[in-house]
Amino acid sequence: MISVVVPVYRTEAYIEACIRSLCAQTCRDFEIILVDDGSPDRSAALAEAILRQTEVRFRVIHTENRGVSAARNTGLQAASGEWVMTVDSDDAVLPDFLAAYERMIKDSPGCSIFSTGFSVCEAADGAFETANAMNTRRMSAQEAQQVFFDREIRFLLPTLLLRRSFLTENQILFDEAVRYSEDVQFIWKCLAFNRDPVLHNPAALYRYVLHENSTMTGSDIPKIMTAIGGLDRLLQQISGRLTPGIAEQFRPRSVFALLHGAAHMLSCPDFLTLYRACGGRSAIGRQAWRGKLRFRLPAAVLTACPRLGYRIMRKY
Repeated sequence: MISVVVPVYRTEAYIEACIRSLCAQTCRDFEIILVDDGSPDRSAALAEAILRQTEVRFRVIHTENRGVSAARNTGLQAASGEWVMTVDSDDAVLPDFLAAYERMIKDSPGCSIFSTGFSVCEAADGAFETANAMNTRRMSAQEAQQVFFDREIRFLLPTLLLRRSFLTENQILFDEAVRYSEDVQFIWKCLAFNRDPVLHNPAALYRYVLHENSTMTGSDIPKIMTAIGGLDRLLQQISGRLTPGIAEQFRPRSVFALLHGAAHMLSCPDFLTLYRACGGRSAIGRQAWRGKLRFRLPAAVLTACPRLGYRIMRKY
């Protein structure tokens, strides 16, 4: 059985589409675990009302507001399925979403990590896509690390299906102190501890819905900085588990990725404040001289002239 964890916080306008898409799955051997993260709106109540009208197994857990990482941990620890995944309550999935994982599990029962593709859209509805088993890519554990590091495959947290015993045996949880890019750090924990092949079906069976409220301001800089502290804790936890080529570039590339994401959401003055706060020049200096050219060039410009680097990264 698959346990689908859905953390809920202020998604009243979107959660109905999310829950209805889960209830419409062609695969029926699953449960939904709603974790109400102290949401002040009617999100959880709307979701529960829909679920009560279906035959889908579900649980609702109410907690005080502690953030999405804590909500995901609560759901993962409450899961009873052999397999677990987390789906964001403002996104949606296609009817064949869970069935695609069932087929991959059947073909490769010894693996612990499975993935599918996703589409970025402005609405939860749209044309359906069916997963083609012939397109599934099987990678070694080391290859999976490399394609994620090189952004050849963009593993998305809600599209990862994980063996629950793999998480518990390796004590893999979300870092609850991290409030920005916590999903990427969790994915790296999974890839670092995994030693089995990873299967990825590129079919876009998950709909990642964009919202207008994605712009950040200078007040979010402390939130982004939590990812820097989390990065150092992550490296301590996965030390010795990354392939050598990735290990030596991991921290500078990770800081560069954080700054790259922030450049798309922050104004230039706020970005420069963040750049100084995280010690950008020293943090990503090595990235400017190592790795692939498409990463080295913007990193080199950023370290030489942060203001110009900001403008380039917004287009990069």
